[in-house]
Amino acid sequence: MGRIMIYPFGKETAPIMRNINLIKNEEVQLVTDTNPNIYIKEHLELDDNKIIYNLSDDFEKSLNESEIVYVPFEKDYFSIERYIEIIEEITKSEKRVLLSRDLYKELANIEYKFADQVTPYNHRNINLKVKTREIFQINVPVIMVLGDGLNCNKFDIQLSLRSFFKSKGYSVSQLGTKEYSDLFGFDPLPSFIFEEGRIDDIIITLNHMVYSKIINEKPDLMIIGVPGGVLPVSEEHPEDFGKFAYMITNAVKPDIAIRSLYNNNYTDGFFENDIQMCKYKLDSIVEYYNISNTRLIYPQEKYGDLTYLTVNNKASENYIEEQNQKDIHYNLFNVLGNYNVEKTYEHILEQLSQNKVQI
Repeated sequence: MGRIMIYPFGKETAPIMRNINLIKNEEVQLVTDTNPNIYIKEHLELDDNKIIYNLSDDFEKSLNESEIVYVPFEKDYFSIERYIEIIEEITKSEKRVLLSRDLYKELANIEYKFADQVTPYNHRNINLKVKTREIFQINVPVIMVLGDGLNCNKFDIQLSLRSFFKSKGYSVSQLGTKEYSDLFGFDPLPSFIFEEGRIDDIIITLNHMVYSKIINEKPDLMIIGVPGGVLPVSEEHPEDFGKFAYMITNAVKPDIAIRSLYNNNYTDGFFENDIQMCKYKLDSIVEYYNISNTRLIYPQEKYGDLTYLTVNNKASENYIEEQNQKDIHYNLFNVLGNYNVEKTYEHILEQLSQNKVQI
């Protein structure tokens, strides 16, 4: 793909900075906005990233040295008007521009006229002819990463799982929630799951795609990330109604299900109820919970926008430790604080090794 400049850097692309050592075949330059970057100023230290790695504030130099510019959608920090300024500033250089799928959609809705070199960074699609409506059995262990919704570190979990299992010598096939998953050497989820269509058709097509992927790649295990949340956030904020979780868990049944939660001190009753909900709604047994570094803030106005507060990971460590010391049948960890992560993944590896579908 060539040298890639990512601009403006923020929460959406923070997983790239946290895991830049996992990018093998691409040159990636993260660039902050010309104004002080709010994400860096307010959240980076809380995000346990004391060292800013591969991050530049020199727009002109980075642009000149890059072949492609990826523009993510940091809607909490930048207005659509500012994004239009950014895109037009980049297109003057005649560089190829890849827009976040969501940003492209927002601009298309206001009938913005795109320059010829501007395209969406689409989730990869496939040409798969479904010849039967049978749901195929996936004969390698499947780890699935689900969550509460946006900004709860699901992609960081996907990357850390990949790194852990590859370090143990296992081959990993993977479908990621981020459109830029291919920077890390694996496919993003196919674009057809985000398009309009019958849910049953999407489920069957995804099942056949994963089945074909396993046959072709012959991995030791499969990791699948699930976009969105497993439930509506509230009646006023239904989000996607958990439709992606429903479709993907029906297409591929996980052997291991990990749930990432917004930051909070949850009661024991919450976990018991959540485990039962996932069991009956998604046919998935959740035994592992990540407590993210993001707290969901409900608006004062009934139909106002949801906001997300980044909190220090250390605030959750005592809670996680206290929970894990109880006589419970689930395990808590914090992927960004690297708290109880290695122990959790070792437990997953041991569990998979003892399963009928062995790793």
